[in-house]
Amino acid sequence: DTLTLDIDNKPIALTITNIRRVEWDSLEPNFLVLVPQGFLASYPKTYITSTYVSLKESSFLKQLLEQFPMISIIDMQMIVSHIHTFIQNVLDLFQALCILSMIVTAFLVYFVIRCTSQNRRQEFYVIHLLGATPQTIRWRLVLEYGIVGIIVCIMGSIMAYGIAWQFN
Repeated sequence: DTLTLDIDNKPIALTITNIRRVEWDSLEPNFLVLVPQGFLASYPKTYITSTYVSLKESSFLKQLLEQFPMISIIDMQMIVSHIHTFIQNVLDLFQALCILSMIVTAFLVYFVIRCTSQNRRQEFYVIHLLGATPQTIRWRLVLEYGIVGIIVCIMGSIMAYGIAWQFN
């Protein structure tokens, strides 16, 4: 495979000899492009370095910027922290939506049961006339709603597992 770099509007094709995994939240160099010495001598240059500066030494960076205003300093720890905070906020929002969805579902089930209760009473009255005892009618009701509840729990668990798998 080849990698084409565009430097100063001139494409340069380079052969890829090795690939490894890039860890974007690491402050260490994750990838390198190596070219023969002098290969890029006629192209404009930018020098980049990476260093760790503790919070105690942050005043040094201010002095460095005052002395050399053309230097750009990028605080990667702050950027990674903001990304982690953003992802946590999205996950918190998703969790709140799941809780809201469960509450709405509970209300929906309650109102569906309330709306069908008149039909249920008529069915139970007919079953009672055919000889069923109140205990049998209660057992049928518990069994029916229990099966529906188990099916809903299984489906909800499968969906939750699928969503959690997507985020991992």
